[in-house]
Amino acid sequence: MSGGIDSSASAVAVRKEGYETSGLFVDYGQPAARSEWRALQDVANHLDLEVKKVELGFRLASQSGEFFGRNALLVLAAAGITESRPLMIALGIHALSEYYDTQPMFLRQMQRILDGYFAGSVVLTAPFLACSKAEVIAFARDNGVPLDMTYSCEEQNAPPCLRCPSCEERVDVDAG
Repeated sequence: MSGGIDSSASAVAVRKEGYETSGLFVDYGQPAARSEWRALQDVANHLDLEVKKVELGFRLASQSGEFFGRNALLVLAAAGITESRPLMIALGIHALSEYYDTQPMFLRQMQRILDGYFAGSVVLTAPFLACSKAEVIAFARDNGVPLDMTYSCEEQNAPPCLRCPSCEERVDVDAG
């Protein structure tokens, strides 16, 4: 979980389906890590959600807002440090993103890797894979996600830059 809209909504979506839910925050050197962690703590307290924080100690390479290998690393980290099985890992990704690791093919490929390591006891899901950002926001509003507590900026800690794609997407949240 990042403390943003998508991961917070995904946690609520999985919980609504009856699954026991907890969060994992990974500091991989992202520019807004401090604000993301603070937001996640607020969201987790509001949702009564246990979260664990892991610091990698290095920064992933990035270009134009994309951190290469991020979602694969997050999925493998969650699977590797969580001992209970069966395990469902939910990614907060949605439709219309151009990044490789937000596409249906990525989910299929990662599931094959998880099956190889964990013999089918770890399942990867993305509750909003076919949804637009507006649909994710609508779900969040309708299901008690504290949108005002979330933080979404790819460039810096608070205050948000107001220029990056995540800040531009927040316009719908802050206006509504």
